[in-house]
Amino acid sequence: MRFETELATTFDACNTFYTFEKFAEILSPQLLEQLSYFKLPPKRDDRRYRRWVKPKASKYPTNKNANQLN
Repeated sequence: MRFETELATTFDACNTFYTFEKFAEILSPQLLEQLSYFKLPPKRDDRRYRRWVKPKASKYPTNKNANQLN
């Protein structure tokens, strides 16, 4: 019962839990235990900076401007 309440609080923002309830009788107890391993930590709201993804380095050199060549 404790696991089901934890799962309910995890999925309370979406309809996934209601779908899960329908299949709870079919799923094995081992699978239900394994679900707790995949629980994500809560989002960090106290971030001081925005998240940023580094641009991927190109395999080829960038084109040179013709003015710089003369």
